[in-house]
Amino acid sequence: MYSAALYPLFFILVGISVVAAHVEPPANVTFHCGNRKNILEWEYTNLMAQGLRFRVDILSYQRLKGVPSEIWVDSPSLQADLSFLPPLDQEYLLSVTAKIGEEESTSSPEGGITFSYFQHSLADKKCPLDFPSITVIAQPNDELQLSFEHPWQIYVDENDHDENMPLPPFKYNVKIVNQSGDHTFMCEEKECVETVAVKHAQEEYCVDVSGEVEKIAVKGKEEYCVPYRIKKASYDYIYIFIGLLAVIVSALLTYMVYHKVTNPHTALPSSMTFNGPLSSTFSPQVNQVTVEQGTILEVEPNSPTPLLTAISEENSSTTHFSDYDERKRFGLPSEDEGVSDVEVQQQRECPDYMHGNDFEDDDGLASTTGYERREVLVTLDPNEQTQGYRG
Repeated sequence: MYSAALYPLFFILVGISVVAAHVEPPANVTFHCGNRKNILEWEYTNLMAQGLRFRVDILSYQRLKGVPSEIWVDSPSLQADLSFLPPLDQEYLLSVTAKIGEEESTSSPEGGITFSYFQHSLADKKCPLDFPSITVIAQPNDELQLSFEHPWQIYVDENDHDENMPLPPFKYNVKIVNQSGDHTFMCEEKECVETVAVKHAQEEYCVDVSGEVEKIAVKGKEEYCVPYRIKKASYDYIYIFIGLLAVIVSALLTYMVYHKVTNPHTALPSSMTFNGPLSSTFSPQVNQVTVEQGTILEVEPNSPTPLLTAISEENSSTTHFSDYDERKRFGLPSEDEGVSDVEVQQQRECPDYMHGNDFEDDDGLASTTGYERREVLVTLDPNEQTQGYRG
């Protein structure tokens, strides 16, 4: 009776033990690699199982020192970082196993996952390196300049590469989008710089690049584009020079105009000069006599009537000139007819007074000056006597 009652309970306990003894394997195991970043991921449905852990098995085709054969990942994490695996040219086999207590599941995926950075490997997963960031600059004469850092400088640890050793050659290929033909270059410097010719002008240029270093593929994740704007030669210095020259000329013209207006001694233009004769009210009566040496001004005398000089009958005889026009003065005796002729001759020989010389009294010149000897003739009776004086 009791045995019949315990029979169903026995089958329940046996079923529980069988379920506990079977551990579900991980599902959808995937591997992501690139730029030396290696991540193994998977999925698992019963994450609440007590004591659940995951083991990642690592198998290298060449036994390498320092490379573990397995690593453990505790639930609930569902990925393992395998970026520590060196070197890049090796090939690895990966698998994941779930374990609960002493029980474990089968490895997943079946047969494992093989990967390598060596691009000629037969592994399932070939991991590339990303092409370094490129700077593209449009140059004159239909050219593009490309510059970037050597990929070995970026992705290789200092422990894996001696700085004193030269960088490995990096061979890369450049293809301009929408244009035929590829361009292949080699770089062994820390910074790679090359110039690529283009066949025809475009508003924008895009380049697709790829390369190889130490038998590792280096691929560009995207196209690198740049507007085709040629940096023309700068002529700013010419514009500056022209501007300064214009300022200097303007300042000079302004100064000249200011000086012309404000300077009273500046000569007037010919159009403003008055060359006509002046009014007679502002100029004295002057007679101009032109000679070869210059102009002599002859001013009419305005002095009082000169004094008379006594003329004696004894000295009245004068020398007659044949070329003189004899004309008798009214009331003058015949014996005094030659007096005026002598006076005219004396005036011609002694022009001192007319030139403004020897104005002071001089006895030697008093008798020879024509102006002082001008006489006033008076008619006298034969028996009358006269006296005269000279001042």
